[in-house]
Order: sequence, then structure tokens, then C-alpha cells
Amino acid sequence: MASVGAKMASFGARVVGFGIKMASFGVTPIPVPPSMPHSDPKNPSTVPKRNRDPEPCAHPNSRFCAPADQCPIMDPHWDDPEGVPIDAIIFGGRRPRGTTAPPPESPPPPPGGRLMHDPFAMRPFFGYNAGRYLEHWLSTGERRNARLPRFFHVNWFLRDNEGRFVWPGFGHNARVLAWIFGRIQGKETARPTPVGLVPKEGDLDLEGLQGVDYAQLFPMEKGFWEEECRQLRDYYGENFGADLPRDVMAELEALEERVRKM
Repeated sequence: MASVGAKMASFGARVVGFGIKMASFGVTPIPVPPSMPHSDPKNPSTVPKRNRDPEPCAHPNSRFCAPADQCPIMDPHWDDPEGVPIDAIIFGGRRPRGTTAPPPESPPPPPGGRLMHDPFAMRPFFGYNAGRYLEHWLSTGERRNARLPRFFHVNWFLRDNEGRFVWPGFGHNARVLAWIFGRIQGKETARPTPVGLVPKEGDLDLEGLQGVDYAQLFPMEKGFWEEECRQLRDYYGENFGADLPRDVMAELEALEERVRKM
């Protein structure tokens, strides 16, 4: 995380990362060794004790409870009441596949489980008509002199056909951030694809990464994206219906046309 903070400071960009796990700390409960004294969060009245079972020492959501101002690399103006410029918003995915063929011996999906096209799992928290909610955000771009952030999408969990992760993750994610900072600064380091802009080969720093294949990082299989479009259309129909903003549907229709020509 310190290296990521250094990248942010050296480039002077402000980035908001959503759903991105830069490291595994706090993502899943870690059993405490029997010899380690600790306090039980489920029963605060018990002072430090020694764990005699694999009960997790922290609630899975405890990672959300640390005050942001305790971060040593936090920008001092991160909560400026006059507003904070946002240069980029990064959406993170946990998709193991980028093709229609699942890896061998891949686990089956949970019963009744399906992909939810719901950024930040925010749907249950819409306080009013979801279509109007989207319109509200889209209207931000219509404001005079609006300086909109760029949107990026990352997926640290993509696997190859053998079931191996195609990206090493952890500190190497700073390589992706460096590319993002370059884009914010206006560097021409992206190439167009039917589904968006991706790094040009050679412009994403892969130096020293053994076994990392550029082609595997950005799979473009028509069948996969056809299914993706179908799922998006179903999601919009089920959750927004006639209230879906026309601009959103126009983006989907344009994507469907580009995928059709792949």
C-alpha cells in the first residue's frame, strides 16, 4: 500500500478505488493461533484471552471500520468541504473468466447463483425510483464546466484455461495504477477494442513478471461478450424497466452492435 501511495503522490492524481483489494489483509477472517491472546469482538466483556478454537478474531466487515484519517498517506484535503477533485474512478471485478470456456475442474456456481450487474451492491440502498437515481448521476455531466472523472475497470481475479491467475496482484497492482495515471495525464497508451480502451502492448509495465501473457490479460471472445450483453439487457429490464434512462440503453445498444461485428 505504501508503494501505491507513493505512486499517487508522485503523479499528483486523486483516485477513488471501489471494490479493489490491494492485498488480502482483512478480506476474509483469519483464524488466530491458539497461543495468541486477543479480545473477543462478540463478547467485549471478556478481556484478552487465548483462543482455543478456529473462531475468527474479527468480523469480516471490520475492514470497513478503520477511520480513513488514520491512513499515513491520506491527502490532507481528502475531505475538504469545498469539494475534492476526482480524476478517476476504478471499478473492480472478481470475474474468473473472460471467455465462454471455464477452466478445467472449475467449481460449479452456487445453487441459484448468478452474476449481479450491481456496482457496489447498491441496489438495495436506492432510496427512490432507480431510474431517477441513474438520471441524477447522469445529469452531473450536464453541469456547466463539469470536470468528469475517467472510468476504469480492473479484474485481479481473471484465470487462464488451467485455472491459474493471469495477474500476480498485490504490489504489482501499482503497475496498473501507473498506467491509469498516465492516461489521466493525457498519454496515448490505450488502444480501442469493441468493449473499451485497453493498454497498448508494451505500455503496461510487465517487466520482470514471469509467465504473464499480455494476450491473456485482455481476452476478447465474441461469445463471452454476447452473453454479457444478454445478461445486461435482462438486468436492466428486471430492475429498471421503462424507467431506465435512454442514455444507458443507448450505450448497451452500441456495445451490442460492436460485439456483433467482432
